[in-house]
Amino acid sequence: MRLVRTLLGGMMLLATVTTGALFSLQNATPISLDLLVIQLSPRPASVWLLGMLAIGALLGLLASSVLALQQRALLARQRREVSRLQIEVDQLRRAGVTNGD
Repeated sequence: MRLVRTLLGGMMLLATVTTGALFSLQNATPISLDLLVIQLSPRPASVWLLGMLAIGALLGLLASSVLALQQRALLARQRREVSRLQIEVDQLRRAGVTNGD
């Protein structure tokens, strides 16, 4: 099973590198980027496109990480609440209180 996973990973890596190389060859036209405040020097279109893709991926990763951390904090709070309520229920059972008495 490990061999299959390694082979699939290698094939995916090779396909990604090949696709990237073809993308770079097809988008080699130099383009200067004007960001209103600053004008960047001409670079191949593939450099600008892949750079923006990388920035977008990093921003997406950052945004999803913030959401994941919020969910973890909420889960931890809820687990503490469940634990506190379980202790309270156990104490009430030991005291003889049942079903709203």
